[in-house]
Amino acid sequence: MKHSKKNRGRAGRGNRRGFAAMGKKRQREIARMGGEAARRKYGPGFYEDIGRMGGEAVRDEYGPEFYEKIGRQGGKAVRDEYGQGFYEEIGREGGETVRDEYGPAYYSEIGKMGGETVRDEYGPEFYSEIGRLGGRSRRRQSGRSGTNPGQRGGAARRRSRTRG
Repeated sequence: MKHSKKNRGRAGRGNRRGFAAMGKKRQREIARMGGEAARRKYGPGFYEDIGRMGGEAVRDEYGPEFYEKIGRQGGKAVRDEYGQGFYEEIGREGGETVRDEYGPAYYSEIGKMGGETVRDEYGPEFYSEIGRLGGRSRRRQSGRSGTNPGQRGGAARRRSRTRG
């Protein structure tokens, strides 16, 4: 049904009644009261539960790749707005917070757990392989050629002299 100019209400916004006719501030107050009432009635986990169910519904409809895509887009938007240094700063602050809360030994603990997980998943030979690849890369960067199979590098040679 078409509204005539006579029925359009305030400022030409149509025939608004109830919640829609209220100002934004009053709408927020009422919404807040509704949220508080739901929390009192259903408990603090209510919003966690409905948030999780919503996230699962989105995942089921669009797949986990959807989250990867929007996460990348969000990361790029933050980088573009705040610069690459922003990530370096928040990473450093996060690391300092963890160190202050758990102590420096915590990093050794989680490093060991991570190493054991990798070993269990890929096998101990994996470390030999990545060590070889890393050594080759370092030699290429420094312009040195590889050592003979029986020859030890400088640091290993120095260590063996001090031990023996």
